[in-house]
Amino acid sequence: MGSEGNDRELVVSQVSIGGFGNEVTAKMLLDYLENTHGQIYRCRLKKSSTPPETYPEFNADLDQIKIVTDYRKG
Repeated sequence: MGSEGNDRELVVSQVSIGGFGNEVTAKMLLDYLENTHGQIYRCRLKKSSTPPETYPEFNADLDQIKIVTDYRKG
């Protein structure tokens, strides 16, 4: 038993799009993308943000890190 191929190959792409307001839902984004670009197999919408001027610090002293949750979303 085996599988047979056909003349059409599936092309999988991944894109990131940003700049949405808080009122945008994954369903709204999915509807827009399907209307403008065709069938979408998976759509995820990230609602959180990374504070501006944030860069990874790979050699950080974890005992000295202060957790901040009250930054203003830019």
